[in-house]
Amino acid sequence: MGNYGKILIITLFTFMCKSIAINEKDEAFYKSYYKHCIEYNELEIKSYNDSKYNSCLADAILNNHKKLIDRILSQKPNVNYPNQNGFTPLYYAAFFGEIELMNKLNNLGANKNLIINGDNIQELYDNKYLEKDNEPYLEENTVGLLKPFPTVHLQLGNTYPQKYKDSKIKRKVLLKLKIFKNGRVDSIQVLSKEIEQDFIDSALIILSRTTFSPAVYKNKNVNCYHTIPINFSMDEEED
Repeated sequence: MGNYGKILIITLFTFMCKSIAINEKDEAFYKSYYKHCIEYNELEIKSYNDSKYNSCLADAILNNHKKLIDRILSQKPNVNYPNQNGFTPLYYAAFFGEIELMNKLNNLGANKNLIINGDNIQELYDNKYLEKDNEPYLEENTVGLLKPFPTVHLQLGNTYPQKYKDSKIKRKVLLKLKIFKNGRVDSIQVLSKEIEQDFIDSALIILSRTTFSPAVYKNKNVNCYHTIPINFSMDEEED
């Protein structure tokens, strides 16, 4: 029997099968870093091939491992190595609003002219994080409001707080969000009371790597409030 952390949150994942060509030098580099990541439990993967061909750098950005990111960048890796969807580390940095990391990647030769869904990398960042809007926020019980839908960009296996894994306690963190009409989270309010801070911290980590489809009202994208529960539990399954 093996224990693993299970985070219950409504998610939508889309995967596209695409072969990636990688030269021997890059493959050797990333294999060595995957080995390091596994040994230090810094990425939840079993092997180089189990990563679905993300570069170690892209995986580190997806999981917000800042020290690991800096360690990888110090080795001057191929920062334009994409995953199976064609997304590069610079794309993920822009997607999550990591402007300082974007600058570091650009200085290492990242391709900022890469076009994703019609936008280049800088446009992606600008569209998600620079929008100015003074429109009101609709309450989530507004009749006819189509609520935002979450997509999680994080490996969830290690997000159950380590110090509570033996006790296997269950916790629900209730968060109230203000979400811009472009799907970006504006602010977060923790509604759960008398709950361990470790679970709140883990919930916020999950949320920091979650994007939302915009709320829709009368066929228009709108700002809104949105309450979301993140449930933590430990299950047992046979290996």
